[in-house]
Amino acid sequence: THPPDERSVRKMWVGATQHTAMQIALVREGFLDPEWTKVLPDGSVEERSVSYRSVTGRPDGRTQRLEGFPIVELKTADDDAITRYPDMPEHYIFQGMLYCLAAETERLLVAQIGVRQGLMKHRDYFLSDIWKKAIDQHIAALDAAWSAYKSSGVLPKHTHRFKWEDRNCPF
Repeated sequence: THPPDERSVRKMWVGATQHTAMQIALVREGFLDPEWTKVLPDGSVEERSVSYRSVTGRPDGRTQRLEGFPIVELKTADDDAITRYPDMPEHYIFQGMLYCLAAETERLLVAQIGVRQGLMKHRDYFLSDIWKKAIDQHIAALDAAWSAYKSSGVLPKHTHRFKWEDRNCPF
């Protein structure tokens, strides 16, 4: 909801709590590389920062257990997202592919976990020239918008890569 209401804030908190718990369990199990996903003494998690061109992010982890040492992205979702939709949302893949470029790897593993019953699905993706071109074009547009703002002090017209962003945009 926009603005967030009590119910949506609680759902986001549950998802964030489960996400951190999954990262900790996967590090302890040896699936996530502790150099990429550090479990801190206070029970929180610190993810390694990566950069590609002018964009910086923090992948959920990386694993040496799979060929190609892929980036791992964990996504919590309503169980309906697991059962109703066979494909992963494109923005999950876009984010992961950006991390792949930054980490100089070609493989991405996205795991989507339902927050109510723990239903899960995962998909493997491989970096292609199509993804690289889409990411490079998106970053070029971001850089141009930033340059326009820095020179004029006025926010440029908003454009979004994904339609769902339109309804949540405060501008």
